[in-house]
Amino acid sequence: MAMLGGILLADSKGKLTSGAAFLLAGPSKVSETLDVCGTGEITVLAGNPYLVARHADKQPDQLYSRGFELAQRGLDLLSVTGEADLTLRDFSDEYILWWPMGNGQALRITFTSTLMVDVPPVTLIVKKQSGEVIPPPPPPRYQHHPAFRYYRLSQLTDDLQDAMRNIYLAFELMLSDRYPKDGKEKEKDWLRRGLTELAKDPHFPAALSKPPNEFIDYFMDHIYKGVRLPLFHAKIGRNYYPPQSATNERIVLSSAFDGVARLVLRMFDSWYNVRRMGGALYPKWVYENMEKLFSGARMVASPHNVLDRTEKDLSSPRFKTAVAVETRVIPHRSANEGPLVIAEFDRTALADAGTVRLFELVNTEAPLIGNLLDVELETDGIDHMECHCRTRLVNTRQPRCLFKW
Repeated sequence: MAMLGGILLADSKGKLTSGAAFLLAGPSKVSETLDVCGTGEITVLAGNPYLVARHADKQPDQLYSRGFELAQRGLDLLSVTGEADLTLRDFSDEYILWWPMGNGQALRITFTSTLMVDVPPVTLIVKKQSGEVIPPPPPPRYQHHPAFRYYRLSQLTDDLQDAMRNIYLAFELMLSDRYPKDGKEKEKDWLRRGLTELAKDPHFPAALSKPPNEFIDYFMDHIYKGVRLPLFHAKIGRNYYPPQSATNERIVLSSAFDGVARLVLRMFDSWYNVRRMGGALYPKWVYENMEKLFSGARMVASPHNVLDRTEKDLSSPRFKTAVAVETRVIPHRSANEGPLVIAEFDRTALADAGTVRLFELVNTEAPLIGNLLDVELETDGIDHMECHCRTRLVNTRQPRCLFKW
């Protein structure tokens, strides 16, 4: 039977033959297997950084959402019963899924590699014909606004929903300062009036990639009704976003956060002469070069428990004994999603691998990407294993876009 640091994953003879494993924010201090309202069960093990959620759903495209919701409900129950207060982290970036496939058992490991790029501001030196350097003008004297505090906190939190609340409050505070709300004016009427004023300057609609004639309705429908209301209110019978919501809701929140953050920065610049400095690399160029680099690469799986980022070649003895398989590359599909590398291990390769912990994407000369599981994975009982290596580019001088929760 497949095990993850001592926790049972797939048991083909049991009723709960499918499931998902997610990283906890920190190792559990308790050991507990809990039935989740008859829909499945979760297991946490003292000292183990993973939570395992098992269920009977056999549809591969539903495994993540099914396991994620089961994990969250199980953690809710552990908390309200006083067993443990735990939370997941990086749950959309790293996880393990398993399900029955034909007469065998399949397992998929997904991890995400992020290329962090810092493009600092350019410094210009102006000289006279004689070569004498002309002193630069004095730095601007910034104005301060209380909205800056909300923006700063939106960049510091690890929680996407907290970030979205803070960035929206930064926007709302500046808008109400510029265009005060009348005492009898309804919230929606005031917001639409303020947006109408913003739309007169095409730079503000452009922050949401909308022309002025679409900007107001888009904001009201997608930002205010679609995100602000369900995020700030929670009532049964109405749309609301529970904390650490599912993948589709996170996509909506992430997109809204990105748009409002860009709008807020435009307001800072236009109204308070404060500009966030720095540049960026264009994702398309980076991703196309990644695809070329990954072409013909292999995925190497080994029990090695150290990820050494200084290695420059394949001279380590583990590359001679580890199991290696060919890969295929799926081209990038968006600016937020780089190329996907997929490796598949059959039963023979798994028998040779046994226990694995380190997965490395390598070409003929050197390791390219490595992912070290936090605990050992025992592949006994697995007939087919997939490794999905996702990639993305993050420009660190731009507003934050990655959140653990």
